[in-house]
Amino acid sequence: DRGRHERQLVEPDEQAHHAVDVVCMVATGQKADPRRCDVGARLLQRLAQLQGGRGYLPAKRLAPRVISQQNAWLMTDIMKDVVLRGTAQRARALGRTDLAGKTVTTNDEHDAWFNGFNGQLVTSVWMGFDDERSLGRGEDGARSAVPIWMSYMREALRNVPARTLARPYGLIDVKISPYTGTLADPMDPEAIYETFM
Repeated sequence: DRGRHERQLVEPDEQAHHAVDVVCMVATGQKADPRRCDVGARLLQRLAQLQGGRGYLPAKRLAPRVISQQNAWLMTDIMKDVVLRGTAQRARALGRTDLAGKTVTTNDEHDAWFNGFNGQLVTSVWMGFDDERSLGRGEDGARSAVPIWMSYMREALRNVPARTLARPYGLIDVKISPYTGTLADPMDPEAIYETFM
């Protein structure tokens, strides 16, 4: 029963509440208190268990590092460019400086998705049909998946401050030719800076 869910609920962090608000809106068709929405109450309880109570996971539940800090920073920087000037640039409308991601579209527009993230949350949106038919000419990750991702992230990250990944030591900025990717002449007006390990 609903009352029992409320008494047993251990509060997960605020970010989880925002995500569950969206789930409840989808489940009920209206904005609802997650504790009064059966789906929301169960989901909040499970999130609290997964998080080890309020806040972050305990150290013993964290996965080991599998790539270097430098590699993580570079990959994030590359995927931030997808939002800043690439296929997901419409996500700039969210007004955040900490978003990154990658759009994908398969051959014949059978599948389209966007995997986007910031320092606190990763969200993926996939669009496609179970019978693998085409979504239609011109449908791609940027056009189909990014707007859905934006709608969700707008709510999930509401009141969550933007936080960018700190640049680690061991990286260097070098002027390169945007055409060849090789070192540029210092006087080349078209040269751009890129970061390397």
